[in-house]
Amino acid sequence: MKANDIKRLDAISDALRCLLKGRVPDALRLSGQDDKANQVGKFVNELISEHKALFDDAQALRDANEALRNEIREGKRIRKALSASESKFRRLLENSPAVVYQFRMSPDGTFSFPFVTDAVEALSGFSAGEIIRDSSVLLDMVHPEDRESFYGAVLESAGTLAPYHESVRFLKDGEERWLEAQSTPEMMPDGSILWDGFFVDVTGKKQAAEALEESERKYRQLFDHAPAGMFEFDLQNFRFLSVNEVMCVYTGYSEEEFLSMNPLDLLTEESREKFSKRFVALTRDKIKANSAEYTMVKKSGEELSVVLNNDYIYKNGLLTGARTVAHDITRLKKAERDKLNAQKIAGEQKKLALVGKIAGKMAHDFNNILSIIMGNAELSLMDCRSGATKESLELILQQTLRGKNLTKNLVAFAKAHEPKQEFFKINEKVDLVLNLLKKDLKGIKVIREDKIGIPDLLADPGMIEHALVNLIQNAVHALSMTADPELRIGTYCRYNHICFTIEDNGCGIPPEHHKEIYEPSFTLKGSRDITGAYKAGITGTGYGMANIKKYVEQHKGDISFETGTGAGTRFTVRLPIFEKALSREEISEIRKSAAYSGKNILLVEDETDILNVQYRVLSQAPCNHRVDTAENGRDAMDLFDRNPYDFISLDYILPGKINGMDVYNHIRKTRKTIPVLFISGNIEFLESIEALKRKDGCIDHLSKPCQNKDFVSRINQLFDKTRAAPPDSQG
Repeated sequence: MKANDIKRLDAISDALRCLLKGRVPDALRLSGQDDKANQVGKFVNELISEHKALFDDAQALRDANEALRNEIREGKRIRKALSASESKFRRLLENSPAVVYQFRMSPDGTFSFPFVTDAVEALSGFSAGEIIRDSSVLLDMVHPEDRESFYGAVLESAGTLAPYHESVRFLKDGEERWLEAQSTPEMMPDGSILWDGFFVDVTGKKQAAEALEESERKYRQLFDHAPAGMFEFDLQNFRFLSVNEVMCVYTGYSEEEFLSMNPLDLLTEESREKFSKRFVALTRDKIKANSAEYTMVKKSGEELSVVLNNDYIYKNGLLTGARTVAHDITRLKKAERDKLNAQKIAGEQKKLALVGKIAGKMAHDFNNILSIIMGNAELSLMDCRSGATKESLELILQQTLRGKNLTKNLVAFAKAHEPKQEFFKINEKVDLVLNLLKKDLKGIKVIREDKIGIPDLLADPGMIEHALVNLIQNAVHALSMTADPELRIGTYCRYNHICFTIEDNGCGIPPEHHKEIYEPSFTLKGSRDITGAYKAGITGTGYGMANIKKYVEQHKGDISFETGTGAGTRFTVRLPIFEKALSREEISEIRKSAAYSGKNILLVEDETDILNVQYRVLSQAPCNHRVDTAENGRDAMDLFDRNPYDFISLDYILPGKINGMDVYNHIRKTRKTIPVLFISGNIEFLESIEALKRKDGCIDHLSKPCQNKDFVSRINQLFDKTRAAPPDSQG
């Protein structure tokens, strides 16, 4: 509102006051009107209208004035709030461990810090004022190796006006520190670029990250290259999370196959049940031990004995997973079983040794007595004319024959002879036995089922002959009450084994006695024939089947039978095939391994057939060793004393008074580390070799008979084992 308007408003107000008091002339004068009466009414109306308009303007002015005062009050409040906020922000900047800064790059390319917080002094040793005055003191602290990349990153963000985020190394008093910078560039009107940002000291964080990375690297290296299997196991979703190469080698599965399979599929049924029970107990916190033994099934179908050491993972009190180290204890378990078996066998052998000692002493005298009785019975039968007396004499003769056979079987069972090893044809041995038992087989239909191409069997001819005699005699006895007796004898090869079967259609074996037939002194004949399955007068010693089983197991074979009461019996004997030379597959396999060749080897073996095979295997490709042979202990020691050998293959049982252990002790007098491989299946040897191996790390052993590839493989393994041993005297 203008000043004239205000004056006009005041005049109109005065005029209105005069009219209200009846002072018309004064009102007309004040409003600038003459005193004409006819103009009074018009004047009054105009005066009132003008007053109203001016009043409205005055009200608007008052409203505007009030609004202005309100704005002034709000402005004061905002300035006060801004001041408080700025003060708070200032305190935050001053107390923040991060360095807040403004960084300017001028159009001429020079750098400066227009603003930086005081926190910079703790990181750089320079005050904020010093850095603002001379920015180079801070920029010069950038690690020399990082300067090029640092300035390059700054210029790149300037060129694109893109946010800058970088970790850079600084040097403070020669100490390396890591700073993490973050800022946003802005183009200023003068052409300079201004970065608003902050940087913090992340040295501790960086060191922790590097330590974690190094720890993870070491863990991964240990995980991948540890001499044990390792895997991680998710127990909530029941799956593998990771696995190392050793565990894959243990099981035969690739990493992909292992991780994709159900963990329970790795376990045998017995171990699966054990794991399930253990898992339930773990979830109930009833098991504290972190180790357990399980039997796994390899991809090949072989069983793998392992000890699992578990580091269990819990989240919110719930068992969620495990990190597991698996140790292959298959060989240890086998060694334990072998030890227990050896102890068991040793115990049995001690008992049998006593029986054998007694039987051996008694056998000569007892057989002499039986011979006298048998001879006189036969002479009496020649002169006897009485039927009753003749029947009695025949019974005496029959029982003396039984006594002789019993003595023979008892002595054979009690003696623990190591089998002799010779190559012979199984069919020829069957022919020999059938010819010996021709009289017993009278009236029985004998059917031969021999396959062609059966290789020679490496075994003890006497033991195999004795086994055949006992099996065929048992079949003959089982046929004694059969109307149309048949005996089937078959020979064939299957799965690297020579097999022979003896099958009859006789009385069979009752199911309740299946587990007893190999026990010493067990028989169902004679007084124990309560069902009348055998013809009267047929008796058994009870040692025939026990002897057969012992012979077969000494040759690393097995025996089984199928039978049913009144349905006949079929016995099957399986004996391993031992080739006279390496097969092409074995040669290929040996060449793929780290095989040794051209070594000087002394081969000590008294079995001619075995000696010839081992000589051929070692002296020909791919081994190509130089081999000397000895068939007794004296020759072996003489050859050793005269020649510089690299390896000794040594039989334990040797003819004469010098055995394999005597030869070994002679060798160790001068050669402490030359590898020695014992070859023997002798029970006395098996009892002592484990203790000897613990004392002497340069020896090993194989049981007779052994496969050619196992023989070569064990020699190579022993070469590997002793390669790092210090050289010893050559005698």
